[in-house]
Amino acid sequence: FFFNRQSRCAARQKRGKFGTLQRQRVGVMGIILDQPKYTVIDPAPGFVATFGNLSLSEVGIIVGSTIGSAAYGCLAGKGIRGMAGPSAGMAGVIGLLGGMGIAYQNSAGRLMGLKPNANEVAKYSPYKRPFIE
Repeated sequence: FFFNRQSRCAARQKRGKFGTLQRQRVGVMGIILDQPKYTVIDPAPGFVATFGNLSLSEVGIIVGSTIGSAAYGCLAGKGIRGMAGPSAGMAGVIGLLGGMGIAYQNSAGRLMGLKPNANEVAKYSPYKRPFIE
């Protein structure tokens, strides 16, 4: 319903020794339909390269969303006795994961050339993996 299994499956079919179909895994993470508007530094950045490329504003997004969510959780759980701490902790974890998701998306977008990346272009040469060889 939501996707075509044959065209978007991360596996290819290949004939084996005895004529049977075998599936091979293909190292494809996703399909990007947008063309890069900026210089591509890494067309498929990994986890280490993406988090190693975080800027100070993205770290601020992570910290701010964590602190803001924890404060909101504390206020939300304040009316029920003994729930302010657990509520703040759970909301803080949710804020941390949300902030990390936003920061990861921004950093990967800059490495793939989908967002403005003048600082990264000056730091790394195009099509070279910045952190993993």
